[in-house]
Amino acid sequence: MQCLEDLATKYSATKFVKIISTYCIPNYPDHNLPTLLVYNNGTVKANHIGLRNFGWRCT
Repeated sequence: MQCLEDLATKYSATKFVKIISTYCIPNYPDHNLPTLLVYNNGTVKANHIGLRNFGWRCT
């Protein structure tokens, strides 16, 4: 997603990672994409799953 690439550029001290979902979770359903997990000090602080959380837009 271009917006996440832009954020990664703007916040270079923050680690952004992009992976193919099924490499991490076998049979991860496509309808859950995109999925964004936000961690702080090893703890999940937020998660956003599916296009609904992105205003139904993905570029």
